[in-house]
Amino acid sequence: MLYIIDLILLIPIVVLGLYSQIRINTAVAKYSKIQSCSDFNGESIARRVLDSNNLYHIRVEQGNGFLSDQYNKKKKSVVLSRLVFDQKTIAAITIATRQCSCAVQDSENRFMYKVREMIIIIARIVSILMWGFVVLGIFINPKFYHLAVLSLVMSFIIKLIIFSEEVKVNAWTLNVLRNIEVFSSEYDCAKNLLNALKYISLAELLGNYSNIIRLFYVDKDKAQGKFNKSGV
Repeated sequence: MLYIIDLILLIPIVVLGLYSQIRINTAVAKYSKIQSCSDFNGESIARRVLDSNNLYHIRVEQGNGFLSDQYNKKKKSVVLSRLVFDQKTIAAITIATRQCSCAVQDSENRFMYKVREMIIIIARIVSILMWGFVVLGIFINPKFYHLAVLSLVMSFIIKLIIFSEEVKVNAWTLNVLRNIEVFSSEYDCAKNLLNALKYISLAELLGNYSNIIRLFYVDKDKAQGKFNKSGV
């Protein structure tokens, strides 16, 4: 029974995961080839967005990796990947603008940004605990599966909150691009790219959901096996 449930849950999640990866890679590749008419590159538009919010002290730096763009709160810098930093493409200006939103929220001490940071830390801790409970459930006591399921439920709720915040960040990014000499055709392209980025978070949410159901059936099968062994 467990293997059938595994297949039922695994196939759509794998398909969605592949679709999400293809969607984001295709969107980034597509809009990385379309030059922006605004004459901004990733570094210059990030600088403009930061300066327009009086964030002159925050640096814009070049990093490594693919789509590794991030705001470094400790160093007070927006780090842009090579694909973004010096390119004048729609993908570059969209991703660079999106990363600046974190710096702006941090500078304004926005409550939800601080909550989001705390939530991300909690999500990492919960993820570690969940796998620890799974191992304990396998080798020590099946009752630990209850805690594993609880951890996954918490992780699902946390990622749902993060996903909702990602949607707000996308809206903020589009609003900024609308006001910074970005033509309507480029705005539509940026919107399509940001919509593609949301699929990653959506796939993570569904992955968590499938794991919750899977652990529930593992726990149920363990309990049923114990019940049968007791001869009742």
